[in-house]
Amino acid sequence: MNINITTTEEKRVPGKAERLAKGGIKAAIFDYDGTVVDSMPMWSQASSNYVRSLGREPGPNLDDQIKRLGLEEGAEVFRSEYGAVGTTEEIVEAVLNGVRNNYKNEIEPKEGIIEVLEDLKAAGIKMVVATASARDMIEICNAKHGLDKYFDAVFTCVEVGANKRKPDIYHAAAEFMGTKPEETLVFEDVRHAAVTASEAGYPVVGIYDDVSFLDKDDIYAASSIYLEDYSQWPGIENINKVK
Repeated sequence: MNINITTTEEKRVPGKAERLAKGGIKAAIFDYDGTVVDSMPMWSQASSNYVRSLGREPGPNLDDQIKRLGLEEGAEVFRSEYGAVGTTEEIVEAVLNGVRNNYKNEIEPKEGIIEVLEDLKAAGIKMVVATASARDMIEICNAKHGLDKYFDAVFTCVEVGANKRKPDIYHAAAEFMGTKPEETLVFEDVRHAAVTASEAGYPVVGIYDDVSFLDKDDIYAASSIYLEDYSQWPGIENINKVK
C-alpha cells in the first residue's frame, strides 16, 4: 500500500510503501522554509526588498538573477546597478538583516502545521529541523511562534558542510535522533531536497508550496506521502498501520 494523498492523478511510487511498513516511523526531519513556515515568497523577493530599501526600483528579473548568482556575487550587482555602498560582506549582511526582520515580524507558520506537530509529539515522535537557512533566523521565528517546543535540534546546511543535494544533513539529524532512514520521515517542499532524501532511504512527505509549483510532479514522485496542504495529513497512527 502506498500512501499518496493528493488531488492530482494517482501515481505509484514503487518501494515507498515497504519503507513505511518497516517497524514504524520513530522520528521526523522538517525542512523549514515553505514546510514549517510560509516564508518562500519572502525569500523570493529578498533582493528586490533590499533594493527598495536603498530607495531604488528593482529590475523585473532581479530576484532570479541574484538567486542564480548567490548573494556574494550579487553584491556587485547591487553596487553597480543600484548604488549600494559597502563591502560584499556588509551588503550581504544588509540583505539578510531585512530577511531577519521578516522572520521576526511577518513570517507565519503554514496553515495546519501545528496540528501535525502536535500529532507527532503526542505519539512520541522525535523531531528536528534541517534547513538551508541561518540558525538565528530559525530560532527567532521558532521563539516567536512557540515552535521550539516541538523540535529537539536545528541542523543547518552551513554547519553540516553540505547543501541538500547531498544527504549529509539528513544523516546527521537521524544520527542525533538515533533512528534509521526508513524510520525517519523527511518533510520537504522543494524538488532537489525531496529527491536527495528519498534516494538516501528516507520516506518523504512532500509538501505543496506555491513557489515550487512547477516542480510539483517531481516532488510527488519522490514522496511516500504528498500533501496539498496539512489538512490532508493522515495522522502518524494511520501511517504506522501501513502494511
